[in-house]
Amino acid sequence: QQERILTRINKLLLSVGAMKAGTTWLYRQLEQHPGISFSREKELHYLAFAQGHRKNLNLQYRLSRWSAARRRAADSGTRLPGPDVSWYLDYLLMPRTWHWYERRFAGVRPEQYCADFSNLSALLSESAWEELLGRVGELRLLYVLRDPLDRVWSHLKFHYQLGDAQEQLAHLARYESTAGLPERELIDHSLYACNLQRILRVVPREHVHIILYEQIDSDPVGVLRDVEAFLGLAPHDYNPAKLQRRINASASLERPAWVKEHFMPLLAQDLRNLQELNVSVPESWCA
Repeated sequence: QQERILTRINKLLLSVGAMKAGTTWLYRQLEQHPGISFSREKELHYLAFAQGHRKNLNLQYRLSRWSAARRRAADSGTRLPGPDVSWYLDYLLMPRTWHWYERRFAGVRPEQYCADFSNLSALLSESAWEELLGRVGELRLLYVLRDPLDRVWSHLKFHYQLGDAQEQLAHLARYESTAGLPERELIDHSLYACNLQRILRVVPREHVHIILYEQIDSDPVGVLRDVEAFLGLAPHDYNPAKLQRRINASASLERPAWVKEHFMPLLAQDLRNLQELNVSVPESWCA
């Protein structure tokens, strides 16, 4: 009981996914808002780590993030400032406990939302959500949904791109499992209804805001205004240059027919289940 009342995160905003659905774009916009405070890392992965997904916050991963931060500073002709160095040293060396997670948001004002855009959070268990509700004053979730087949294809392209194997992907005639990206991972991150049902058994529906990927393309400012209204924040003037910028775009390969042939049978029922949750998606997702 004493552990539960040691709550220092007053307001927590989580973007829970979907992976490869525009969450980095959303992050780049909302990090400009004075009512929202991100840590020095967009994706902290602590919540998934606490549930057993160890590889996403192991020492090798944290060292890679520390190296990337130093590289970004060097590329801009500067060095990391002292507070950033201290933050990363604690990120690297201290135990990954709830208090470690709280310290990622040190200095945040009580009225600000602490923001963590870790897409793995979509897969958290009910018990993990229950525990989180006991540790946070106010919890709000954003969930960006994309055509699940397009999401799978973008995820595959990004994976093959990282492995410098785009040509191999371009010549595939059917789905083939690949090292480092299990088929189960591709499916789980596209099972939006399944993930939402698990979340909504614990988190009130009015505390979960759903965004469609198509809305980001058609009305980016409207998407941000809806998020501000959901969070009770004043409208902000966002950088126009960032609004139209594509981020983390994967290679431009047209989605082949085998993606639908292989994955739609695995995803079709989940798409139908979205209707039971009163989530309207474009007809093209089911075509």
